[in-house]
Amino acid sequence: MVAVTAGPAASFEVGRVVTRTLGVLVRRPAIWLAALVFLGAPQAAGVWLLFYSDLETGSGGWWAACLALVAAWFVGLALMQGIAIHSTIGTLNGKRPRGAFKAALAVFAPLTGFLVLAGLAQAAGAVLLLVPGLMMLTAWAVGGPALMVEGRGVIEAFQRSAELTRGHRWEILGLVVVQIILERGGMWVFGRLAEQAPDAAYLLAVVCAKGVTPALAGVVGAVGAATLYYELRAAKEGLGEGPLAAVFD
Repeated sequence: MVAVTAGPAASFEVGRVVTRTLGVLVRRPAIWLAALVFLGAPQAAGVWLLFYSDLETGSGGWWAACLALVAAWFVGLALMQGIAIHSTIGTLNGKRPRGAFKAALAVFAPLTGFLVLAGLAQAAGAVLLLVPGLMMLTAWAVGGPALMVEGRGVIEAFQRSAELTRGHRWEILGLVVVQIILERGGMWVFGRLAEQAPDAAYLLAVVCAKGVTPALAGVVGAVGAATLYYELRAAKEGLGEGPLAAVFD
């Protein structure tokens, strides 16, 4: 963990989070590529394997493929998020990020652990009732960036995220809901296209709906979480560009 020095606190503005997130997404196309490589490609292959190969649904091989697909998702998600967090914080500090993949590998194990635990808890909350799942997603929204930037452990990352998001969770919940709506909307559009597509294009539309769209939504979520972390620290602790930039020196 790198020691930082507090400066004048800034106000927290959702509009600035959105604007800066879009700015990073436009300026760093490599993040999109990382999502397609680490998330989109494995998910697309998994969709084909589960639904369009010769595997019999419900067979041992089919279930093994399901487990492999879930594992591939978390592995790819951890790598993509590590790259996105490193690139976003560097960009917000006016630097050209370098060594993003190396930085992602350095936190791969704990970041994967955080994502798996968060995913399981959110799934359990969603099964019981939608609201608990959304509130957990909101409270833990910046756990990944806290883990990577501050060198936090897995459990500490949950605690740190809850601390940073406290007092701003309704605004953050709004951002989370918008992201979910956009992702589901994209999947719905490709699903409708698949229904109308000729046989030659049907598989492509299904792959985009079930594989590529969630991967691209993951990019927006990862960059948004890193930007949100940056803005929350600036608002609560008065951290300017210098201290956060020092984390990556």
